Amino acid sequence: MQNSMDILVCFKVVPDLDMMSAGDWVVTGHSQVDTGFVPTILNPYDESALELGLKLKDCSNGNQVDLKLTALTIGTNRSHKVLKNLIALKYDHGVRVDCGLDLRFNASAVAAVIHQYMKNKSNHQVLLCGSQSNEGDNGKTPLLVAERLGVPCITAVINVKLSEQQGCLDVTSTIDDWVIAQTVKPPVVLVVGNAPNTYIRVPTLKDKMNSSHKEVEVYSLKDFGMEEQALEVANDVEIIELFQERQERSGVFIQGRTSAEKADVFYEEYLMKRVKT
Repeated sequence: MQNSMDILVCFKVVPDLDMMSAGDWVVTGHSQVDTGFVPTILNPYDESALELGLKLKDCSNGNQVDLKLTALTIGTNRSHKVLKNLIALKYDHGVRVDCGLDLRFNASAVAAVIHQYMKNKSNHQVLLCGSQSNEGDNGKTPLLVAERLGVPCITAVINVKLSEQQGCLDVTSTIDDWVIAQTVKPPVVLVVGNAPNTYIRVPTLKDKMNSSHKEVEVYSLKDFGMEEQALEVANDVEIIELFQERQERSGVFIQGRTSAEKADVFYEEYLMKRVKT
């Protein structure tokens, strides 16, 4: 008899902040920084979660497990291409909950939407998501979802495998300098941290053509009986100020007429004492 397991992987498409110069960080009167001109990328922690989901599916046939994968994101249609690629990579469903709210510092709203989706539209036993995003960086969202669901939550996950025990997962996580391996029976929320070798794979042209008939599922907040205004009012975080943290280092200019003279000064005044000690 074949076992079944439904896994929901949540992700976020974010601006690539490394592409912004120091002069681009201009805070407006609404406590926002314009990132509309910056290329978007998958949030790195979420990327690891998405790839771990695919690795689980790779092994599911050999373990006689009917494993279903759903990718979920909240926001505007800028995530459409990512969702289509995930469907091409064998995600069974690609889902977007349309929301125009500023969710950077509203973890409670994100957690509420995920919870309502799982409650009304799905039967997922496992939730995989990244620990935090480069927008907001609160690290609270998966913990709030687990609290709403009333299920265990494992943080700093670096690997997930199908267990030899029926209906269970072997989860590897870290805490301080320790690596913890445990076998978990769903339901559970798994929060992915610095997982090695988890860059998302790229779909081939054949993959895209084979999945072209599958559409992204789009829901509105009203489909779950929710309103943007209510989610905004319920936010327990108030933005007081945004400012750019400046990281400056002291430096010394070595004087000399030639490169050889500068090398001599560098050695005698800075390296020689260190070499001798």
